Amino acid sequence: MAELRLEQVSKRYVEDRRALYALKNISLTIEQGEFVFLIGSSGAGKSTLLQLIGSEIYPDEGVVYLNDVNIARLIGPWRTRATRSFGIVNQQCQLIRKRTIGDNLLLAANAGG
Repeated sequence: MAELRLEQVSKRYVEDRRALYALKNISLTIEQGEFVFLIGSSGAGKSTLLQLIGSEIYPDEGVVYLNDVNIARLIGPWRTRATRSFGIVNQQCQLIRKRTIGDNLLLAANAGG
């Protein structure tokens, strides 16, 4: 069964010459078929976590695995193929109103290949 796994992942940003952690020592496993809802206050690290999972950014510490493969080491078409194997639905309202949720998701999947 496919899984997405984060092991001791940390991401920090430098502000005024200080390192501020958006995420620190996060470990979690999401198995195929699970639905995960990420909630929290503004600045809690939700977007950073999603960007790490989607390999838009890379952790400063720790590793993000997709099926036991470190996604930070994937390049080109392998990275694209790996990140297309799961879906992230962002909070921005970019749905087409006269379509069902399923139709909107299919449209996004088809557009992404």
